[in-house]
Amino acid sequence: MQRFRAIAVIAVLALAGQAAAGTYRVQRGDTLSRIARKHGTTVQALTAANSLANPHRIFEDQVLNLGGSAPAATTKGAPALSTKQVVVGNGERRHTVAKGQNLASIAKRYGTTSAAIAKANGLKSAHKIRVGQTLTIPGAAADWLCPVQGSRVDFSDSWTAPRPGGRRHMGTDLFAFKGTAVVAPVSGRLVHRQGSIAGLAFYLYGDDGNVYYGAHLDAYQSKPGRIERGGRIGTVGDSGNAKGSTPHLHLEIHLGGNEPINPYPTAKRWC
Repeated sequence: MQRFRAIAVIAVLALAGQAAAGTYRVQRGDTLSRIARKHGTTVQALTAANSLANPHRIFEDQVLNLGGSAPAATTKGAPALSTKQVVVGNGERRHTVAKGQNLASIAKRYGTTSAAIAKANGLKSAHKIRVGQTLTIPGAAADWLCPVQGSRVDFSDSWTAPRPGGRRHMGTDLFAFKGTAVVAPVSGRLVHRQGSIAGLAFYLYGDDGNVYYGAHLDAYQSKPGRIERGGRIGTVGDSGNAKGSTPHLHLEIHLGGNEPINPYPTAKRWC
């Protein structure tokens, strides 16, 4: 099988000067890079000022703090990313406790009981869980599907590889022929996103409790909303800042909907 070579084409726009003071309400079609250019700051400055876990993930009507002066683009001081070697879809589901949640509401979401979750996690009391705690949800999950369903898929472990502006690569790039099917690895709720960097992108809020992010699609093939495992999300492309590079799906996995983890072990297991 012919191996693909990953060609990184990255356009960097360096902006100097002081960021505008105050706040900004996100409009339809906005991206963080567009907002940064408009207000004389940088993506990394906005990311830091708003404690954004993912600079690609902003929402219409979200109010952003424009912060102070924009830091110079550098790879020094990039935030540390998890080194956990987690394989998603191995029969376990995980959930990160969010503010306002209790064991009863979490159990209802996954179709289990508070007692079963407490037992699976060795909890002495079902009432003592904390925000940010990761819980193992009992019950076997369906096998995970490789999101790129082609005869030729190539990828390597590029987790934490440096990117412009002090960023690190938060995903795995799955290279395939343009037009190859991109499918839902698990059932869940599909949300479309578009931006100058990501191009045609999506979030999949999986029934397994994880959030999946994909970018650089050539086209969408499903409307936002409920999608079942194996349902067609779109096709592999080179949209956004990947234009002209080898077509691929940039894949991120956020464990429990929160912490980003290296997708490579999961891709290696299922792709």
